[in-house]
Amino acid sequence: MIISDKYRFVFIHIPKCAGSTVRKQIEFLDDKGGVFSNVKLHKELGQIDYGHIPLFVLKKYFPIEFRKIEKYESVTLIRNPYERFPSSVSQYLRFYGESAIHKMKNAEIKNNLNKIINYLYKTPDDQFFLPKEYIHFQKQVDFVIENKIILTNKIFTTSEVDLLIAHLENHTDIEIQNQSIEKIAQSKVYRNEFIQFLMEDIRPGLKKIYKPLLPNNLKKKLLDTFLVPRDARYQSLFQANYVIDFIEEYYKDDIALYNKVSIGNNKKISNI
Repeated sequence: MIISDKYRFVFIHIPKCAGSTVRKQIEFLDDKGGVFSNVKLHKELGQIDYGHIPLFVLKKYFPIEFRKIEKYESVTLIRNPYERFPSSVSQYLRFYGESAIHKMKNAEIKNNLNKIINYLYKTPDDQFFLPKEYIHFQKQVDFVIENKIILTNKIFTTSEVDLLIAHLENHTDIEIQNQSIEKIAQSKVYRNEFIQFLMEDIRPGLKKIYKPLLPNNLKKKLLDTFLVPRDARYQSLFQANYVIDFIEEYYKDDIALYNKVSIGNNKKISNI
């Protein structure tokens, strides 16, 4: 979260919604000096992710900042829940799982996926602050709606980062150009487990052969032929019926919010 008292605006950083892209561009306007970022110890809540604090937690434990969200211009980005969930799983595995997703076999990923779903199913339906390990699965509505009221003034989708930046430029009368605007991108992984085995176990030996023979641009093209977007490789896992059922039940309010925000752009929500 970024708070500018000088320009009276708050950027609410919802996890896995291109917030880091925006933060890099506007952090020079943060009058809190990055206080609301990273995992830190809170005297009552314990270790929490200060970068991603839901409104109901802010209201109780950070009342000053909550009142600024009510009074200032507040903006945020939301993401298609069907796309956000796989990205959240990947983030969880990278930081709190056994390994990064691209280094795991499908069976291992599925076991972790089931573990995550089972954990989230056991949490209370409303206003439950997920621990730092699971914060990237926090419902998006928790950062936008409090007491059944949408508090955030301007909500953009992750395909509208440029519009959010333009809105802040208009609000602050400052040209924000410290970084180029990036589109939210999927991580790329090896095409299948066999190629993963070849590249990770045999590649060191192969490099001694092809490295001196091929120019850099051909090496990159060769490597790119073995890579695909994360969701393409793991489509069978994340589009399994029980996973889609989970997303549609657990994130039903997020789906409704995304549809509401998107309707003005004639978008239609869909799964992966």
